[in-house]
Amino acid sequence: IQNYTPDMSPKEVDHAIERAWKVWSDVTPLTFTRVNGDSADIEISFTSGSHGDCIPFDGPGQQLAHAFSPAYGGNVHFDEDEIWTKDLKGTNLFLVAAHEFGHSLGLHHSDVLGALMFSIYQPVEPQNFKLHRDDTEGIQQLYVILLTDLCDPHLAFDAVTTLRGETLFFKDSLMWRKFPHRKEIERNSISSFWIPLSSGIDAAYEVEEDDTVYLFKGTKYWAVRANLIEPGFPENIDKLGLPQTVKKVDAALYDEKPKKIYFFSGSQYWSRYMCIYKGNSHVYFSSLCQRYLKNYYNFTTDGKSTLKWKVNSPIMKKIKEMQEFIGLEVTGSLDSSTLEAIQKPRCGNPDIGEYAFFSGQPKWGKKDLTYRILNHTPDMKERDVQYAIEKAFKVWSRVSSLTFTPTQHDNADIMISFGSRDHGDFNPFDGPGGTVAHAYAPAAGIGGDAHFDEDENWTHGLEEHGDNSPFDGRDGILAHAFQPGNNIGGDAHFDNDEEWTKQGSRGRNLFLVAAHEFGHSLGLSHSSDPGALMYPTYSYTAPNLFRLPQDDIDGIQAIYGNKYWVLDGYDVQSGYPRSIYELGFPRNVKKIDAAFSDPQTGKTYFFSGFKYWRYDEIRQTMEQGYPRKILKDFKGISRDLDAALQQDGYIYFFKGIQVFQFDPKSQRVVSVKQSNSWLNC
Repeated sequence: IQNYTPDMSPKEVDHAIERAWKVWSDVTPLTFTRVNGDSADIEISFTSGSHGDCIPFDGPGQQLAHAFSPAYGGNVHFDEDEIWTKDLKGTNLFLVAAHEFGHSLGLHHSDVLGALMFSIYQPVEPQNFKLHRDDTEGIQQLYVILLTDLCDPHLAFDAVTTLRGETLFFKDSLMWRKFPHRKEIERNSISSFWIPLSSGIDAAYEVEEDDTVYLFKGTKYWAVRANLIEPGFPENIDKLGLPQTVKKVDAALYDEKPKKIYFFSGSQYWSRYMCIYKGNSHVYFSSLCQRYLKNYYNFTTDGKSTLKWKVNSPIMKKIKEMQEFIGLEVTGSLDSSTLEAIQKPRCGNPDIGEYAFFSGQPKWGKKDLTYRILNHTPDMKERDVQYAIEKAFKVWSRVSSLTFTPTQHDNADIMISFGSRDHGDFNPFDGPGGTVAHAYAPAAGIGGDAHFDEDENWTHGLEEHGDNSPFDGRDGILAHAFQPGNNIGGDAHFDNDEEWTKQGSRGRNLFLVAAHEFGHSLGLSHSSDPGALMYPTYSYTAPNLFRLPQDDIDGIQAIYGNKYWVLDGYDVQSGYPRSIYELGFPRNVKKIDAAFSDPQTGKTYFFSGFKYWRYDEIRQTMEQGYPRKILKDFKGISRDLDAALQQDGYIYFFKGIQVFQFDPKSQRVVSVKQSNSWLNC
């Protein structure tokens, strides 16, 4: 460190720099030692303006720092015109230093939003910082994976297992993936798939029918699906029936025909059955059901075995809750219709529990929203993706006061992306099938963002093609989107294990899934109405025949209200429609029955049900003392009007087949005629 910024004490600078180096040493064999003198590999300095490297700084803001790659010395320069801090009151030195040191070690900028090496400064509380998987994989490609020779004749593996047709080989902190139809062998760090399992896997086996791999390390074992560790793990290996004298499992395998697992340790082995069956007094259920209830119905365990339960036990109650929500016969047992339902492709957002109706009913505080498509699925042409997304937003703009405008700015309200597996939001997709997308509720940052599982096969076709938040491979969950709120609010994620297409009888229709996820982005939760767009499971409807069901219309209008338009002649003025609630109506008003404006007083009268409101056009505000009862101030006029009109000093109220002529001076009805009498009938 050649010099110090006056913004922080030398001790605070030293701590920030040391911690920034530790970000990289924690995931590589690299070590970083501070020296005083000219022998340092990397020189660190604070400077401003033109500072001797032909890359001048630009003053406060914009460029914060820069670093040179190893080929050019690795030195790091920080712009002294910035206000450097140890927290987020200015520019956090630790965060910027960790980013720049990545360049010093040979990393380029990442295009993954949320990655440390993303080009734009992303403030995160330093105590909450965790290195993104994209950064870990990048640095380990440079300094970890290349240090191990796969063809070394002395190389011995720690464990071997299968996973969805692949074969996985474990050694120390590394994992090799051998694919069935490819010659290339892919090398990864174990922690890039399962962060808690950084190294030292002793044994592993796959239960293919449950799409689950079990990994053993010492006296613990983990259950994983793809790159997602199942809730409740790790568990002690004695829960499997192994004696407590066994301190590690050397090897394990699963024989699918007898459904038997074999555990090897030292000179001995044990076996146990992996059967799922019904007994007279207990019911045994598959991990698929338990996983479904945990993901979508807030089912939790106390750490004890949940493989069996009795009548009215928590697991049976959750099954009943699930059956009731999705419209099945409520039996509490895993009958064929229930098993069929939990295997259908669906949205990755929960049905009840933590996100049920999105706690607090979040909503956007504005009506003009922007969205950005961060990337496109290769399954469809870009213009087809853009058309499907635009059409999906129109589903909601047609029945609300909201507008949606595409943008390329980084501050778009709703970020839309296609990703697979772990894609940076701690809600990994699960491969083809299962979860197809998820979205976040309205809020800043990730709020409202929608993510679609790239492992799905996306289409915009017109033919029947079926159809926390992990994706689960081909079929099943296809995508998910986030409700408005948090940092990822509104984003939509698509499962990359699917094959995305624009037409045909196979795949997931992007328009239908996107329209569902954008409902979450706007604040809607799942509906228990099987015909609703916001029903959790995916079902196909020809896009050209799609009509938004009333249940969804009622839901979105309960949040954002109905609309009104302003006409100039026969032309709708720009900026409309707008929400009727902007005029000052309470939220329990769902429609305006009739309205008329009095040009002499500048007052507009609105009628709804048995009440009416008066609006001051000059002050642009709803008047105090309203609503009032219609019958009290307009004697002879009842509720639920159809229309109102002021003409020639009279007010004409239309209701059903009659029109009432009301004299405001005498405050009474002076005539009643057939409403079609105005049409010379």
